[in-house]
Amino acid sequence: MIYNIENKTSKYDLVPIEMKNLSRWVGWKKRSRKDKEGNTIVTKIPFSILDFKSNAWNQNDKWLTYEEICGKGYQNRNLGYVLTKTDKINAIDLDDCFI
Repeated sequence: MIYNIENKTSKYDLVPIEMKNLSRWVGWKKRSRKDKEGNTIVTKIPFSILDFKSNAWNQNDKWLTYEEICGKGYQNRNLGYVLTKTDKINAIDLDDCFI
């Protein structure tokens, strides 16, 4: 698919409708931690937007559709999409890159 990025108000406007309609959306937050050598690294911790807990984010009853995310006022925050084998969706993570 080719998407026109003109006149979009949010980077999430570029997300295909097929992904928006599936209950696969979670939030994420940045956390700093030390690696084995003592260097500080930043990681992304996923969490459920239903309860803002990260301990069960990988359970499908904790995922929301994009519309549900918008209904909670969370659409312009850090969002993640959970890929599953049954969705038949492939993705490449290119942070801040639009083609």
